[in-house]
Amino acid sequence: MVSQARLVSSTLIKKNWMTDEVVRLTFSDPHIPALAVPGQFVFLRPSPLNYPLLRRPYSLFDVDEEKGVFDLLVKVVGVGSRILSQRSEREMVDLIGPLGNGFFLSDNSGQRELLTWSDSKHLIVAGGMGIAPMHFLARRLKERGEEVVVLFGAVSRNEVLCSSEFQELGALFVVSTEDGSLGKMGKVSSLIPEYLSRDKRIQIYACGPRGLLKEVVELSRREGLLCQVSLEERMACGLGACRSCVCKVGTESQFEYKRVCRDGPVFRAEELVVE
Repeated sequence: MVSQARLVSSTLIKKNWMTDEVVRLTFSDPHIPALAVPGQFVFLRPSPLNYPLLRRPYSLFDVDEEKGVFDLLVKVVGVGSRILSQRSEREMVDLIGPLGNGFFLSDNSGQRELLTWSDSKHLIVAGGMGIAPMHFLARRLKERGEEVVVLFGAVSRNEVLCSSEFQELGALFVVSTEDGSLGKMGKVSSLIPEYLSRDKRIQIYACGPRGLLKEVVELSRREGLLCQVSLEERMACGLGACRSCVCKVGTESQFEYKRVCRDGPVFRAEELVVE
């Protein structure tokens, strides 16, 4: 994909706290909504000052091209995310985007379209903040008339995110929690076999902790399923120059390093070495 990213100043127009730690930020900008595809991200400066020095990557949670707005999910875990969460509505936020390769493949004509089998079900598997890039994807799939099931895993019910947002799209939203406080008790990966037993024509899209991704990648290879994985990595530049966010592509014995920010963050499951 040829990058169409630009350095822009977007206006923060709305803040909505989803939990005590996670806030949904809505920005107004004419550039990013017109160009973004599901799975891409923006690289933003949390503060108008030079502290913290490095920008932070955030997946595009949702995009409305007609209204010229986009949304990010931010979990407060450190200095940068805390400062960003405290920004006021109507403030301008400095960011670069859209960046990376999303849930898309190029065909021979140079056009880009969702990798899809006809009459297949789309299974989104997300753990924790891995839900961040999936709402935009689900929206695009539902706009195409596709059947979408979201399997979401969290530690407890207090960390369950975005159920109503996905249900409003018409997607089935299924929850598992490790403590059993909501939905099925256990890891979200334990929900996948039930859907495979019903229908083998399933495509999987996954994002979340490395342990979850490893399980999903191994399952998709074993079952011969189409699967795309969105990786989460710390980044210094967001443009591929510093090579601080590399992942292994190939096999365990013969691999090369790819940059998550530039070559990803979305990769095909069959090419990833997830450790």
